[in-house]
Amino acid sequence: MRYSLRAESELPFDVNPVTGELVIKDSLDYETQNQFLFEVRASDSRSTGSGVVLFCDIPVHVRIVDENDS
Repeated sequence: MRYSLRAESELPFDVNPVTGELVIKDSLDYETQNQFLFEVRASDSRSTGSGVVLFCDIPVHVRIVDENDS
């Protein structure tokens, strides 16, 4: 299996292509954006006999919680 992010804009997240682990690559700011919607694609590295690669897109919804920073 291989994992990748599918999004319409740049995300502050990254996904490990081997394990699928989602990690934060940039700081998150509740006041700037308090939620993110994107998909993680899991694709089978083995193709079928017809050369078609199987995949599944999983919707991910990340909500950022406001924390008092004063």
